[in-house]
Amino acid sequence: MKIPSSLLKSNGYFWEALQFAGDMSFNHLQMECDALELVQSLGRTTADTSSIGSLVKDCKAILALLPTTSIMHISRMANKAARRLAQLSLTLTSASTWSWDMGKENFDEGLCTKL
Repeated sequence: MKIPSSLLKSNGYFWEALQFAGDMSFNHLQMECDALELVQSLGRTTADTSSIGSLVKDCKAILALLPTTSIMHISRMANKAARRLAQLSLTLTSASTWSWDMGKENFDEGLCTKL
């Protein structure tokens, strides 16, 4: 079965976000994802034998290390803010992170003005 490159790309980004959360040792993680197949596979207790099975296995390994996680499906249309942030990230020349601890004002002035 051939996997569409867009599906591989979006699922790969999801894995990278999980990896970042694991590296940062987040205690509480809530994620939204517009890839329904991935969200459903992550919620199953059985092994995934589909085309994204190895990705699901890797994601579950990271999730097992995080104390409290919630992963929900969100429609692509409702995911506009994430899409805009992803587009913005493509224009950045260096790695950037943002934490709520930095303050909402910094977020509003920094990222939102670029969206």
